[in-house]
Amino acid sequence: MSVVTVTNLNYRVPEKTLYKDASFDIFQGEHVGVVGQNGAGKSTLIKILLGELLPDSGEIKWQKSADVAHLDQYAEIDSDLTIQACLEQAYTTYFEMETRMNEYYMAGDEASLLKAAGMQERLIQSDFYAADRLIEQATRGLGIDALGMDRKISDVSGGQRAKIILAKLLLEKPQILLLDEPTNFLDKEHVEWLSEQLIQFPGTFIVVSHDIGFLEKIAKQILDVEFGTIRKYNGSYSHFVKQKEHLNEEYRRQYVKQQRMIEETESYIRKNKAGVNSKMARGREKQLNRLERLDAPESAVRPSFAFPEASQKIIGKSLVVDNLEVGYEYPLFSPISFSIHADEKVVITGFNGIGKSTLLKTILGEREKISGKIHLANRAAISYFEQDLYFEKENRTALDLIQTEFPFLSSKQIRQVLARSGMKAEHITRSVKTLSGGEQSKIKLARLLLTKSNILILDEPTNHLDAASKEALKEALRSYEGCVILVSHEEKILCRSYGPRNQIVERCDEMSGHEGHFHKKAAFLDDKERMKGFRINELIEALPSFSANDSFLDLGAGTGFFTIPLAMKTKGTVFAIDADLKMLELIEKKMGEAKVSNVERIQADVSKIPLEDGSVRHVLASLILHEVPDLQSVLAEVFRVIEHGGDIAVIEYEEEKMPDGGPPLHIRLSAEKLSKALEEAGFSDCHARMVDERIYFLTARKL
Repeated sequence: MSVVTVTNLNYRVPEKTLYKDASFDIFQGEHVGVVGQNGAGKSTLIKILLGELLPDSGEIKWQKSADVAHLDQYAEIDSDLTIQACLEQAYTTYFEMETRMNEYYMAGDEASLLKAAGMQERLIQSDFYAADRLIEQATRGLGIDALGMDRKISDVSGGQRAKIILAKLLLEKPQILLLDEPTNFLDKEHVEWLSEQLIQFPGTFIVVSHDIGFLEKIAKQILDVEFGTIRKYNGSYSHFVKQKEHLNEEYRRQYVKQQRMIEETESYIRKNKAGVNSKMARGREKQLNRLERLDAPESAVRPSFAFPEASQKIIGKSLVVDNLEVGYEYPLFSPISFSIHADEKVVITGFNGIGKSTLLKTILGEREKISGKIHLANRAAISYFEQDLYFEKENRTALDLIQTEFPFLSSKQIRQVLARSGMKAEHITRSVKTLSGGEQSKIKLARLLLTKSNILILDEPTNHLDAASKEALKEALRSYEGCVILVSHEEKILCRSYGPRNQIVERCDEMSGHEGHFHKKAAFLDDKERMKGFRINELIEALPSFSANDSFLDLGAGTGFFTIPLAMKTKGTVFAIDADLKMLELIEKKMGEAKVSNVERIQADVSKIPLEDGSVRHVLASLILHEVPDLQSVLAEVFRVIEHGGDIAVIEYEEEKMPDGGPPLHIRLSAEKLSKALEEAGFSDCHARMVDERIYFLTARKL
């Protein structure tokens, strides 16, 4: 039985048609994976199926009373609920049924007892009496239990919130489940658990994913979105690949055969149209006009990476690290030591935000180390792929950017390199800011194809790449004879290319959470000598629109150095946001000591603030903005959550001053630079003044 039928679906976006007369059925119990190149329209298809987007034409017909659930990371949840209470909502219907059942048992008459018995049977079949065990399994499988089941939803980050929503969906056991890139916010052990749950899922699911290993495990059918068509294949992902190759080859043969026939027929018509065989020629011309011609076979852009190698080879070790501490004002994890041989390929692992990118930047000399030694081989020639998709001149085209960096290359040569990276011709001349993340990543990879090296340092190169590009990258890394240092959440896929590997930061998350290290970091942030220039009450009162009932957001609250004084100064709510759970626990302890109760602690990344639009009056960002990788996106988030008439207050080190006691000079934000960034984000009335000879205090308003 079909749970959803799609008939003659048409949908067009500027510059291209995503689907043209696409039709397919999804049947009950099918486990469907959706694949396609970057920008093919996979996520758009999910939105159309859910009714969030309307097609240009065509019909989407769901089975009557279809129980459809989808992973919506922004779904409304009561933020006052604990994680336990939120997950128990998956069984709300059964809790209500249990209440009615007990009432029937209490009634005691024969009819009521029969009704109660029937309800009890349904509760048993639904696993209601195993709810506590199933919730425990889900929270452990997705790593939610580490947050504490009594924690409020308001205190978790965006990624953790998405995990909770996913766990609730799985506990609800809907008939049909739609998931768009569900592994994006999961660590590898959580992906393994999710795979097992989906394999055993009794209903129907449709899952969009670029994770080939994940799809290979879970999918029994594949929807392939390509060239304006959506074609369904039965079998696993690997079986789909073989089927598709066979069908494409057969189509190419049919196309060549038809073209040959058309050519021969047209030649016959030209030769005989005016001769004795003219009647026959006209007949063949009519046949040719009625012929349903096959379209020329399109082929996906297949990248071909080959990283050029420097003529000077490294003998022995490419890199030696001894007792290295990395970070800014405090170390991100305990000292580490390792060495990497000239032909060794190494993967660095660890939880998101643990400091892997900072480690790479420190090795490269882009950020100063706190302590320890780094020794790169004298002949080291490094090519570096940075994780952040940042282009200083994003209005320029890919062609212009590469031409500026490599002026000795002709336009034709640059186009060839970009094409080898997998970029389509129409994207090469479009401004970078209009391109997808996958296409922007290919520009960055193209730079590496033009630079000779003997050490490749790659920071999450697969984040936005489609399956074909990942496969091409894997082959290129296999062929590369130099040293590879890779940070990737997909290291399992890539490491098949190069055999044995080292995980030099394998338990980096545990190092970061080490009690001795935490206390060292907390003591640094609370150091009175370091912070002696801050007159907190004076700074608060300097806010342009401050009143005693205002709400505050302390961005990157740390130990609560400002959070607690803010809470004592206002009757409004003070939101303390920090990515470090232990810091938030320390703030809770300080709240008890100071006897304040108007602080809400939230574990979250500052680039994704889990607050409603216009929900706070003031935002304080003390010594945090110089650390963020994408300043404009963070300021845009801050602007969103501030109410009209509210303001932001920023404390930062001036970049011209001596570096003692502060972050390295090259990552500091001058008041002038910050003012410009704030104005670009929409703020007005920027004013700055020096707190001492090192630090400035800047305010700006949202009018």
